[in-house]
Amino acid sequence: MAGIFISYRHKDNPDAAGRLADHLSEVFGPRSIFRDVQSLEPGIPFPEALDNALDSCAALIAVVGPHWVDLANEPREDPTDKDWVRVEIQRALDRGIRTIPVLASIPLPKQAEVPPELRPLFTHQAVELTDRHWKQDVDVLIQALEKIPGIGGYFSLNATVQGFRFYEGGFRAASQKRPKYTEEFHQGAIRWLYWRLILEYPAPKQAIVFTTEASWFGPDGTKEFDQTAEQHVEEGWTGSTHGSGSQLNFAPGVHTVVLSSQGIELARGSFRVLAAQLT
Repeated sequence: MAGIFISYRHKDNPDAAGRLADHLSEVFGPRSIFRDVQSLEPGIPFPEALDNALDSCAALIAVVGPHWVDLANEPREDPTDKDWVRVEIQRALDRGIRTIPVLASIPLPKQAEVPPELRPLFTHQAVELTDRHWKQDVDVLIQALEKIPGIGGYFSLNATVQGFRFYEGGFRAASQKRPKYTEEFHQGAIRWLYWRLILEYPAPKQAIVFTTEASWFGPDGTKEFDQTAEQHVEEGWTGSTHGSGSQLNFAPGVHTVVLSSQGIELARGSFRVLAAQLT
């Protein structure tokens, strides 16, 4: 699961950064949010922890408050005393991580006021964050984050895959609570063939909708078709099953289904189709 990195200056607006982290944790899960105070493990050097966090993140949110620019321009007496916020942002930009400036009750800084190496940050579309319209502003940010591959949808569940299985049946078989799972099917006898993804997760505080993309591959490795389905999880659930099916005339041999969401693989499984018996 890809995460969200929150970059902020401790002397700028830490309260806004903390409030934002709490709000995003409710939506995407606490394990998907990196904020140094809460996320660093004791004994891990900060540069190493920073690299590890950025490697696992799909987005960096730079919280920019009223003192952010002044602190960025502040001279450092000790040359070994790094401006870690500058390092975080530069590394995210260099790695092509989606970088979103969040303006905490301030206007967009002027390019001439910002250190040259940080100016590319403010060429990215910014999101305004105000106390007066906090919920509406955060909702705009959440909608933007949910569109980034690896964030939102399925990934906000922090789910564990408990199984990825196959079964056959009639048109209504997908609604069966206890289908008969198997890895072998007889050619010519398949009416519908279904896959089922079995998940467990912490109870979400709101309903979640996500899309699955199933790619079906034949015995020779050639892709047979792609299949997209919308899946639903309700508030308070701690587990669920999701699936879809096909009525394709499957050739004998081993077939594979690769299941993904937002371009990231969730599970894969195989089943064998036995040749029809001649009589």
